Amino acid sequence: MSAEASFGAAAVLMPVGLSCVREAVRKEPAKLALAAIPLIFGVQQACEGFVWLELNRGASRPDSPAALAYLFFAFWLWPAWIPFSVALFERRGRPFVLLLLLLGIGVGAGLWLPLIFEPERLLVIEVIRHSIHYQLGDLPIFRVVPEMVLRGIYLAIIILPFAFSDRRLQGFGAAVLASSLVSQIAFGYAFFSIWCLFAALLSLYLGVYFARLPRRTVRPEVGPTAG
Repeated sequence: MSAEASFGAAAVLMPVGLSCVREAVRKEPAKLALAAIPLIFGVQQACEGFVWLELNRGASRPDSPAALAYLFFAFWLWPAWIPFSVALFERRGRPFVLLLLLLGIGVGAGLWLPLIFEPERLLVIEVIRHSIHYQLGDLPIFRVVPEMVLRGIYLAIIILPFAFSDRRLQGFGAAVLASSLVSQIAFGYAFFSIWCLFAALLSLYLGVYFARLPRRTVRPEVGPTAG
């Protein structure tokens, strides 16, 4: 919505993310990647804050490091990180989640890598209705999979891993799904920016999740008895 909103979100997300990481280390290290999600969202929101500053100065370019860094998180990191983080601690459906991980890496590469080589041709950054619109050009991947179909695949990669976890994380995944639908219906002109902001704010829930996570106790091994 603005540089202040992006930097403000980052200022809230980063401490919560650090708290989640600390709790995961203490209680369940296998969930460390999951715990890092608010922290990573904080870095992403800070990147968009710098994009806003560039736009406000009239100096934003498609090859802006801040914009390309922001889109790296949006296009490549999240569809790989989410399945990866769930596969680390959840055994149910792990082969399917790992398949989603591979698919996410491929989709992310198809969306982001071309922007590195031809940003001037493939990316337009503009402000529409007080939100940043990242308009993508003729990406090679769109010639194979239409953009709206690719959005559905991307959404499935992000949401489905949570379906194999506990009810609290299933609820988190459902909330992220709902936020994507709201973003598409009400803010389709700036979908990437708005949905990432909504998902970032929803990730604050993980602060509650990890605060309430019980510490796992390791049962002592019982050796053979004498006699």
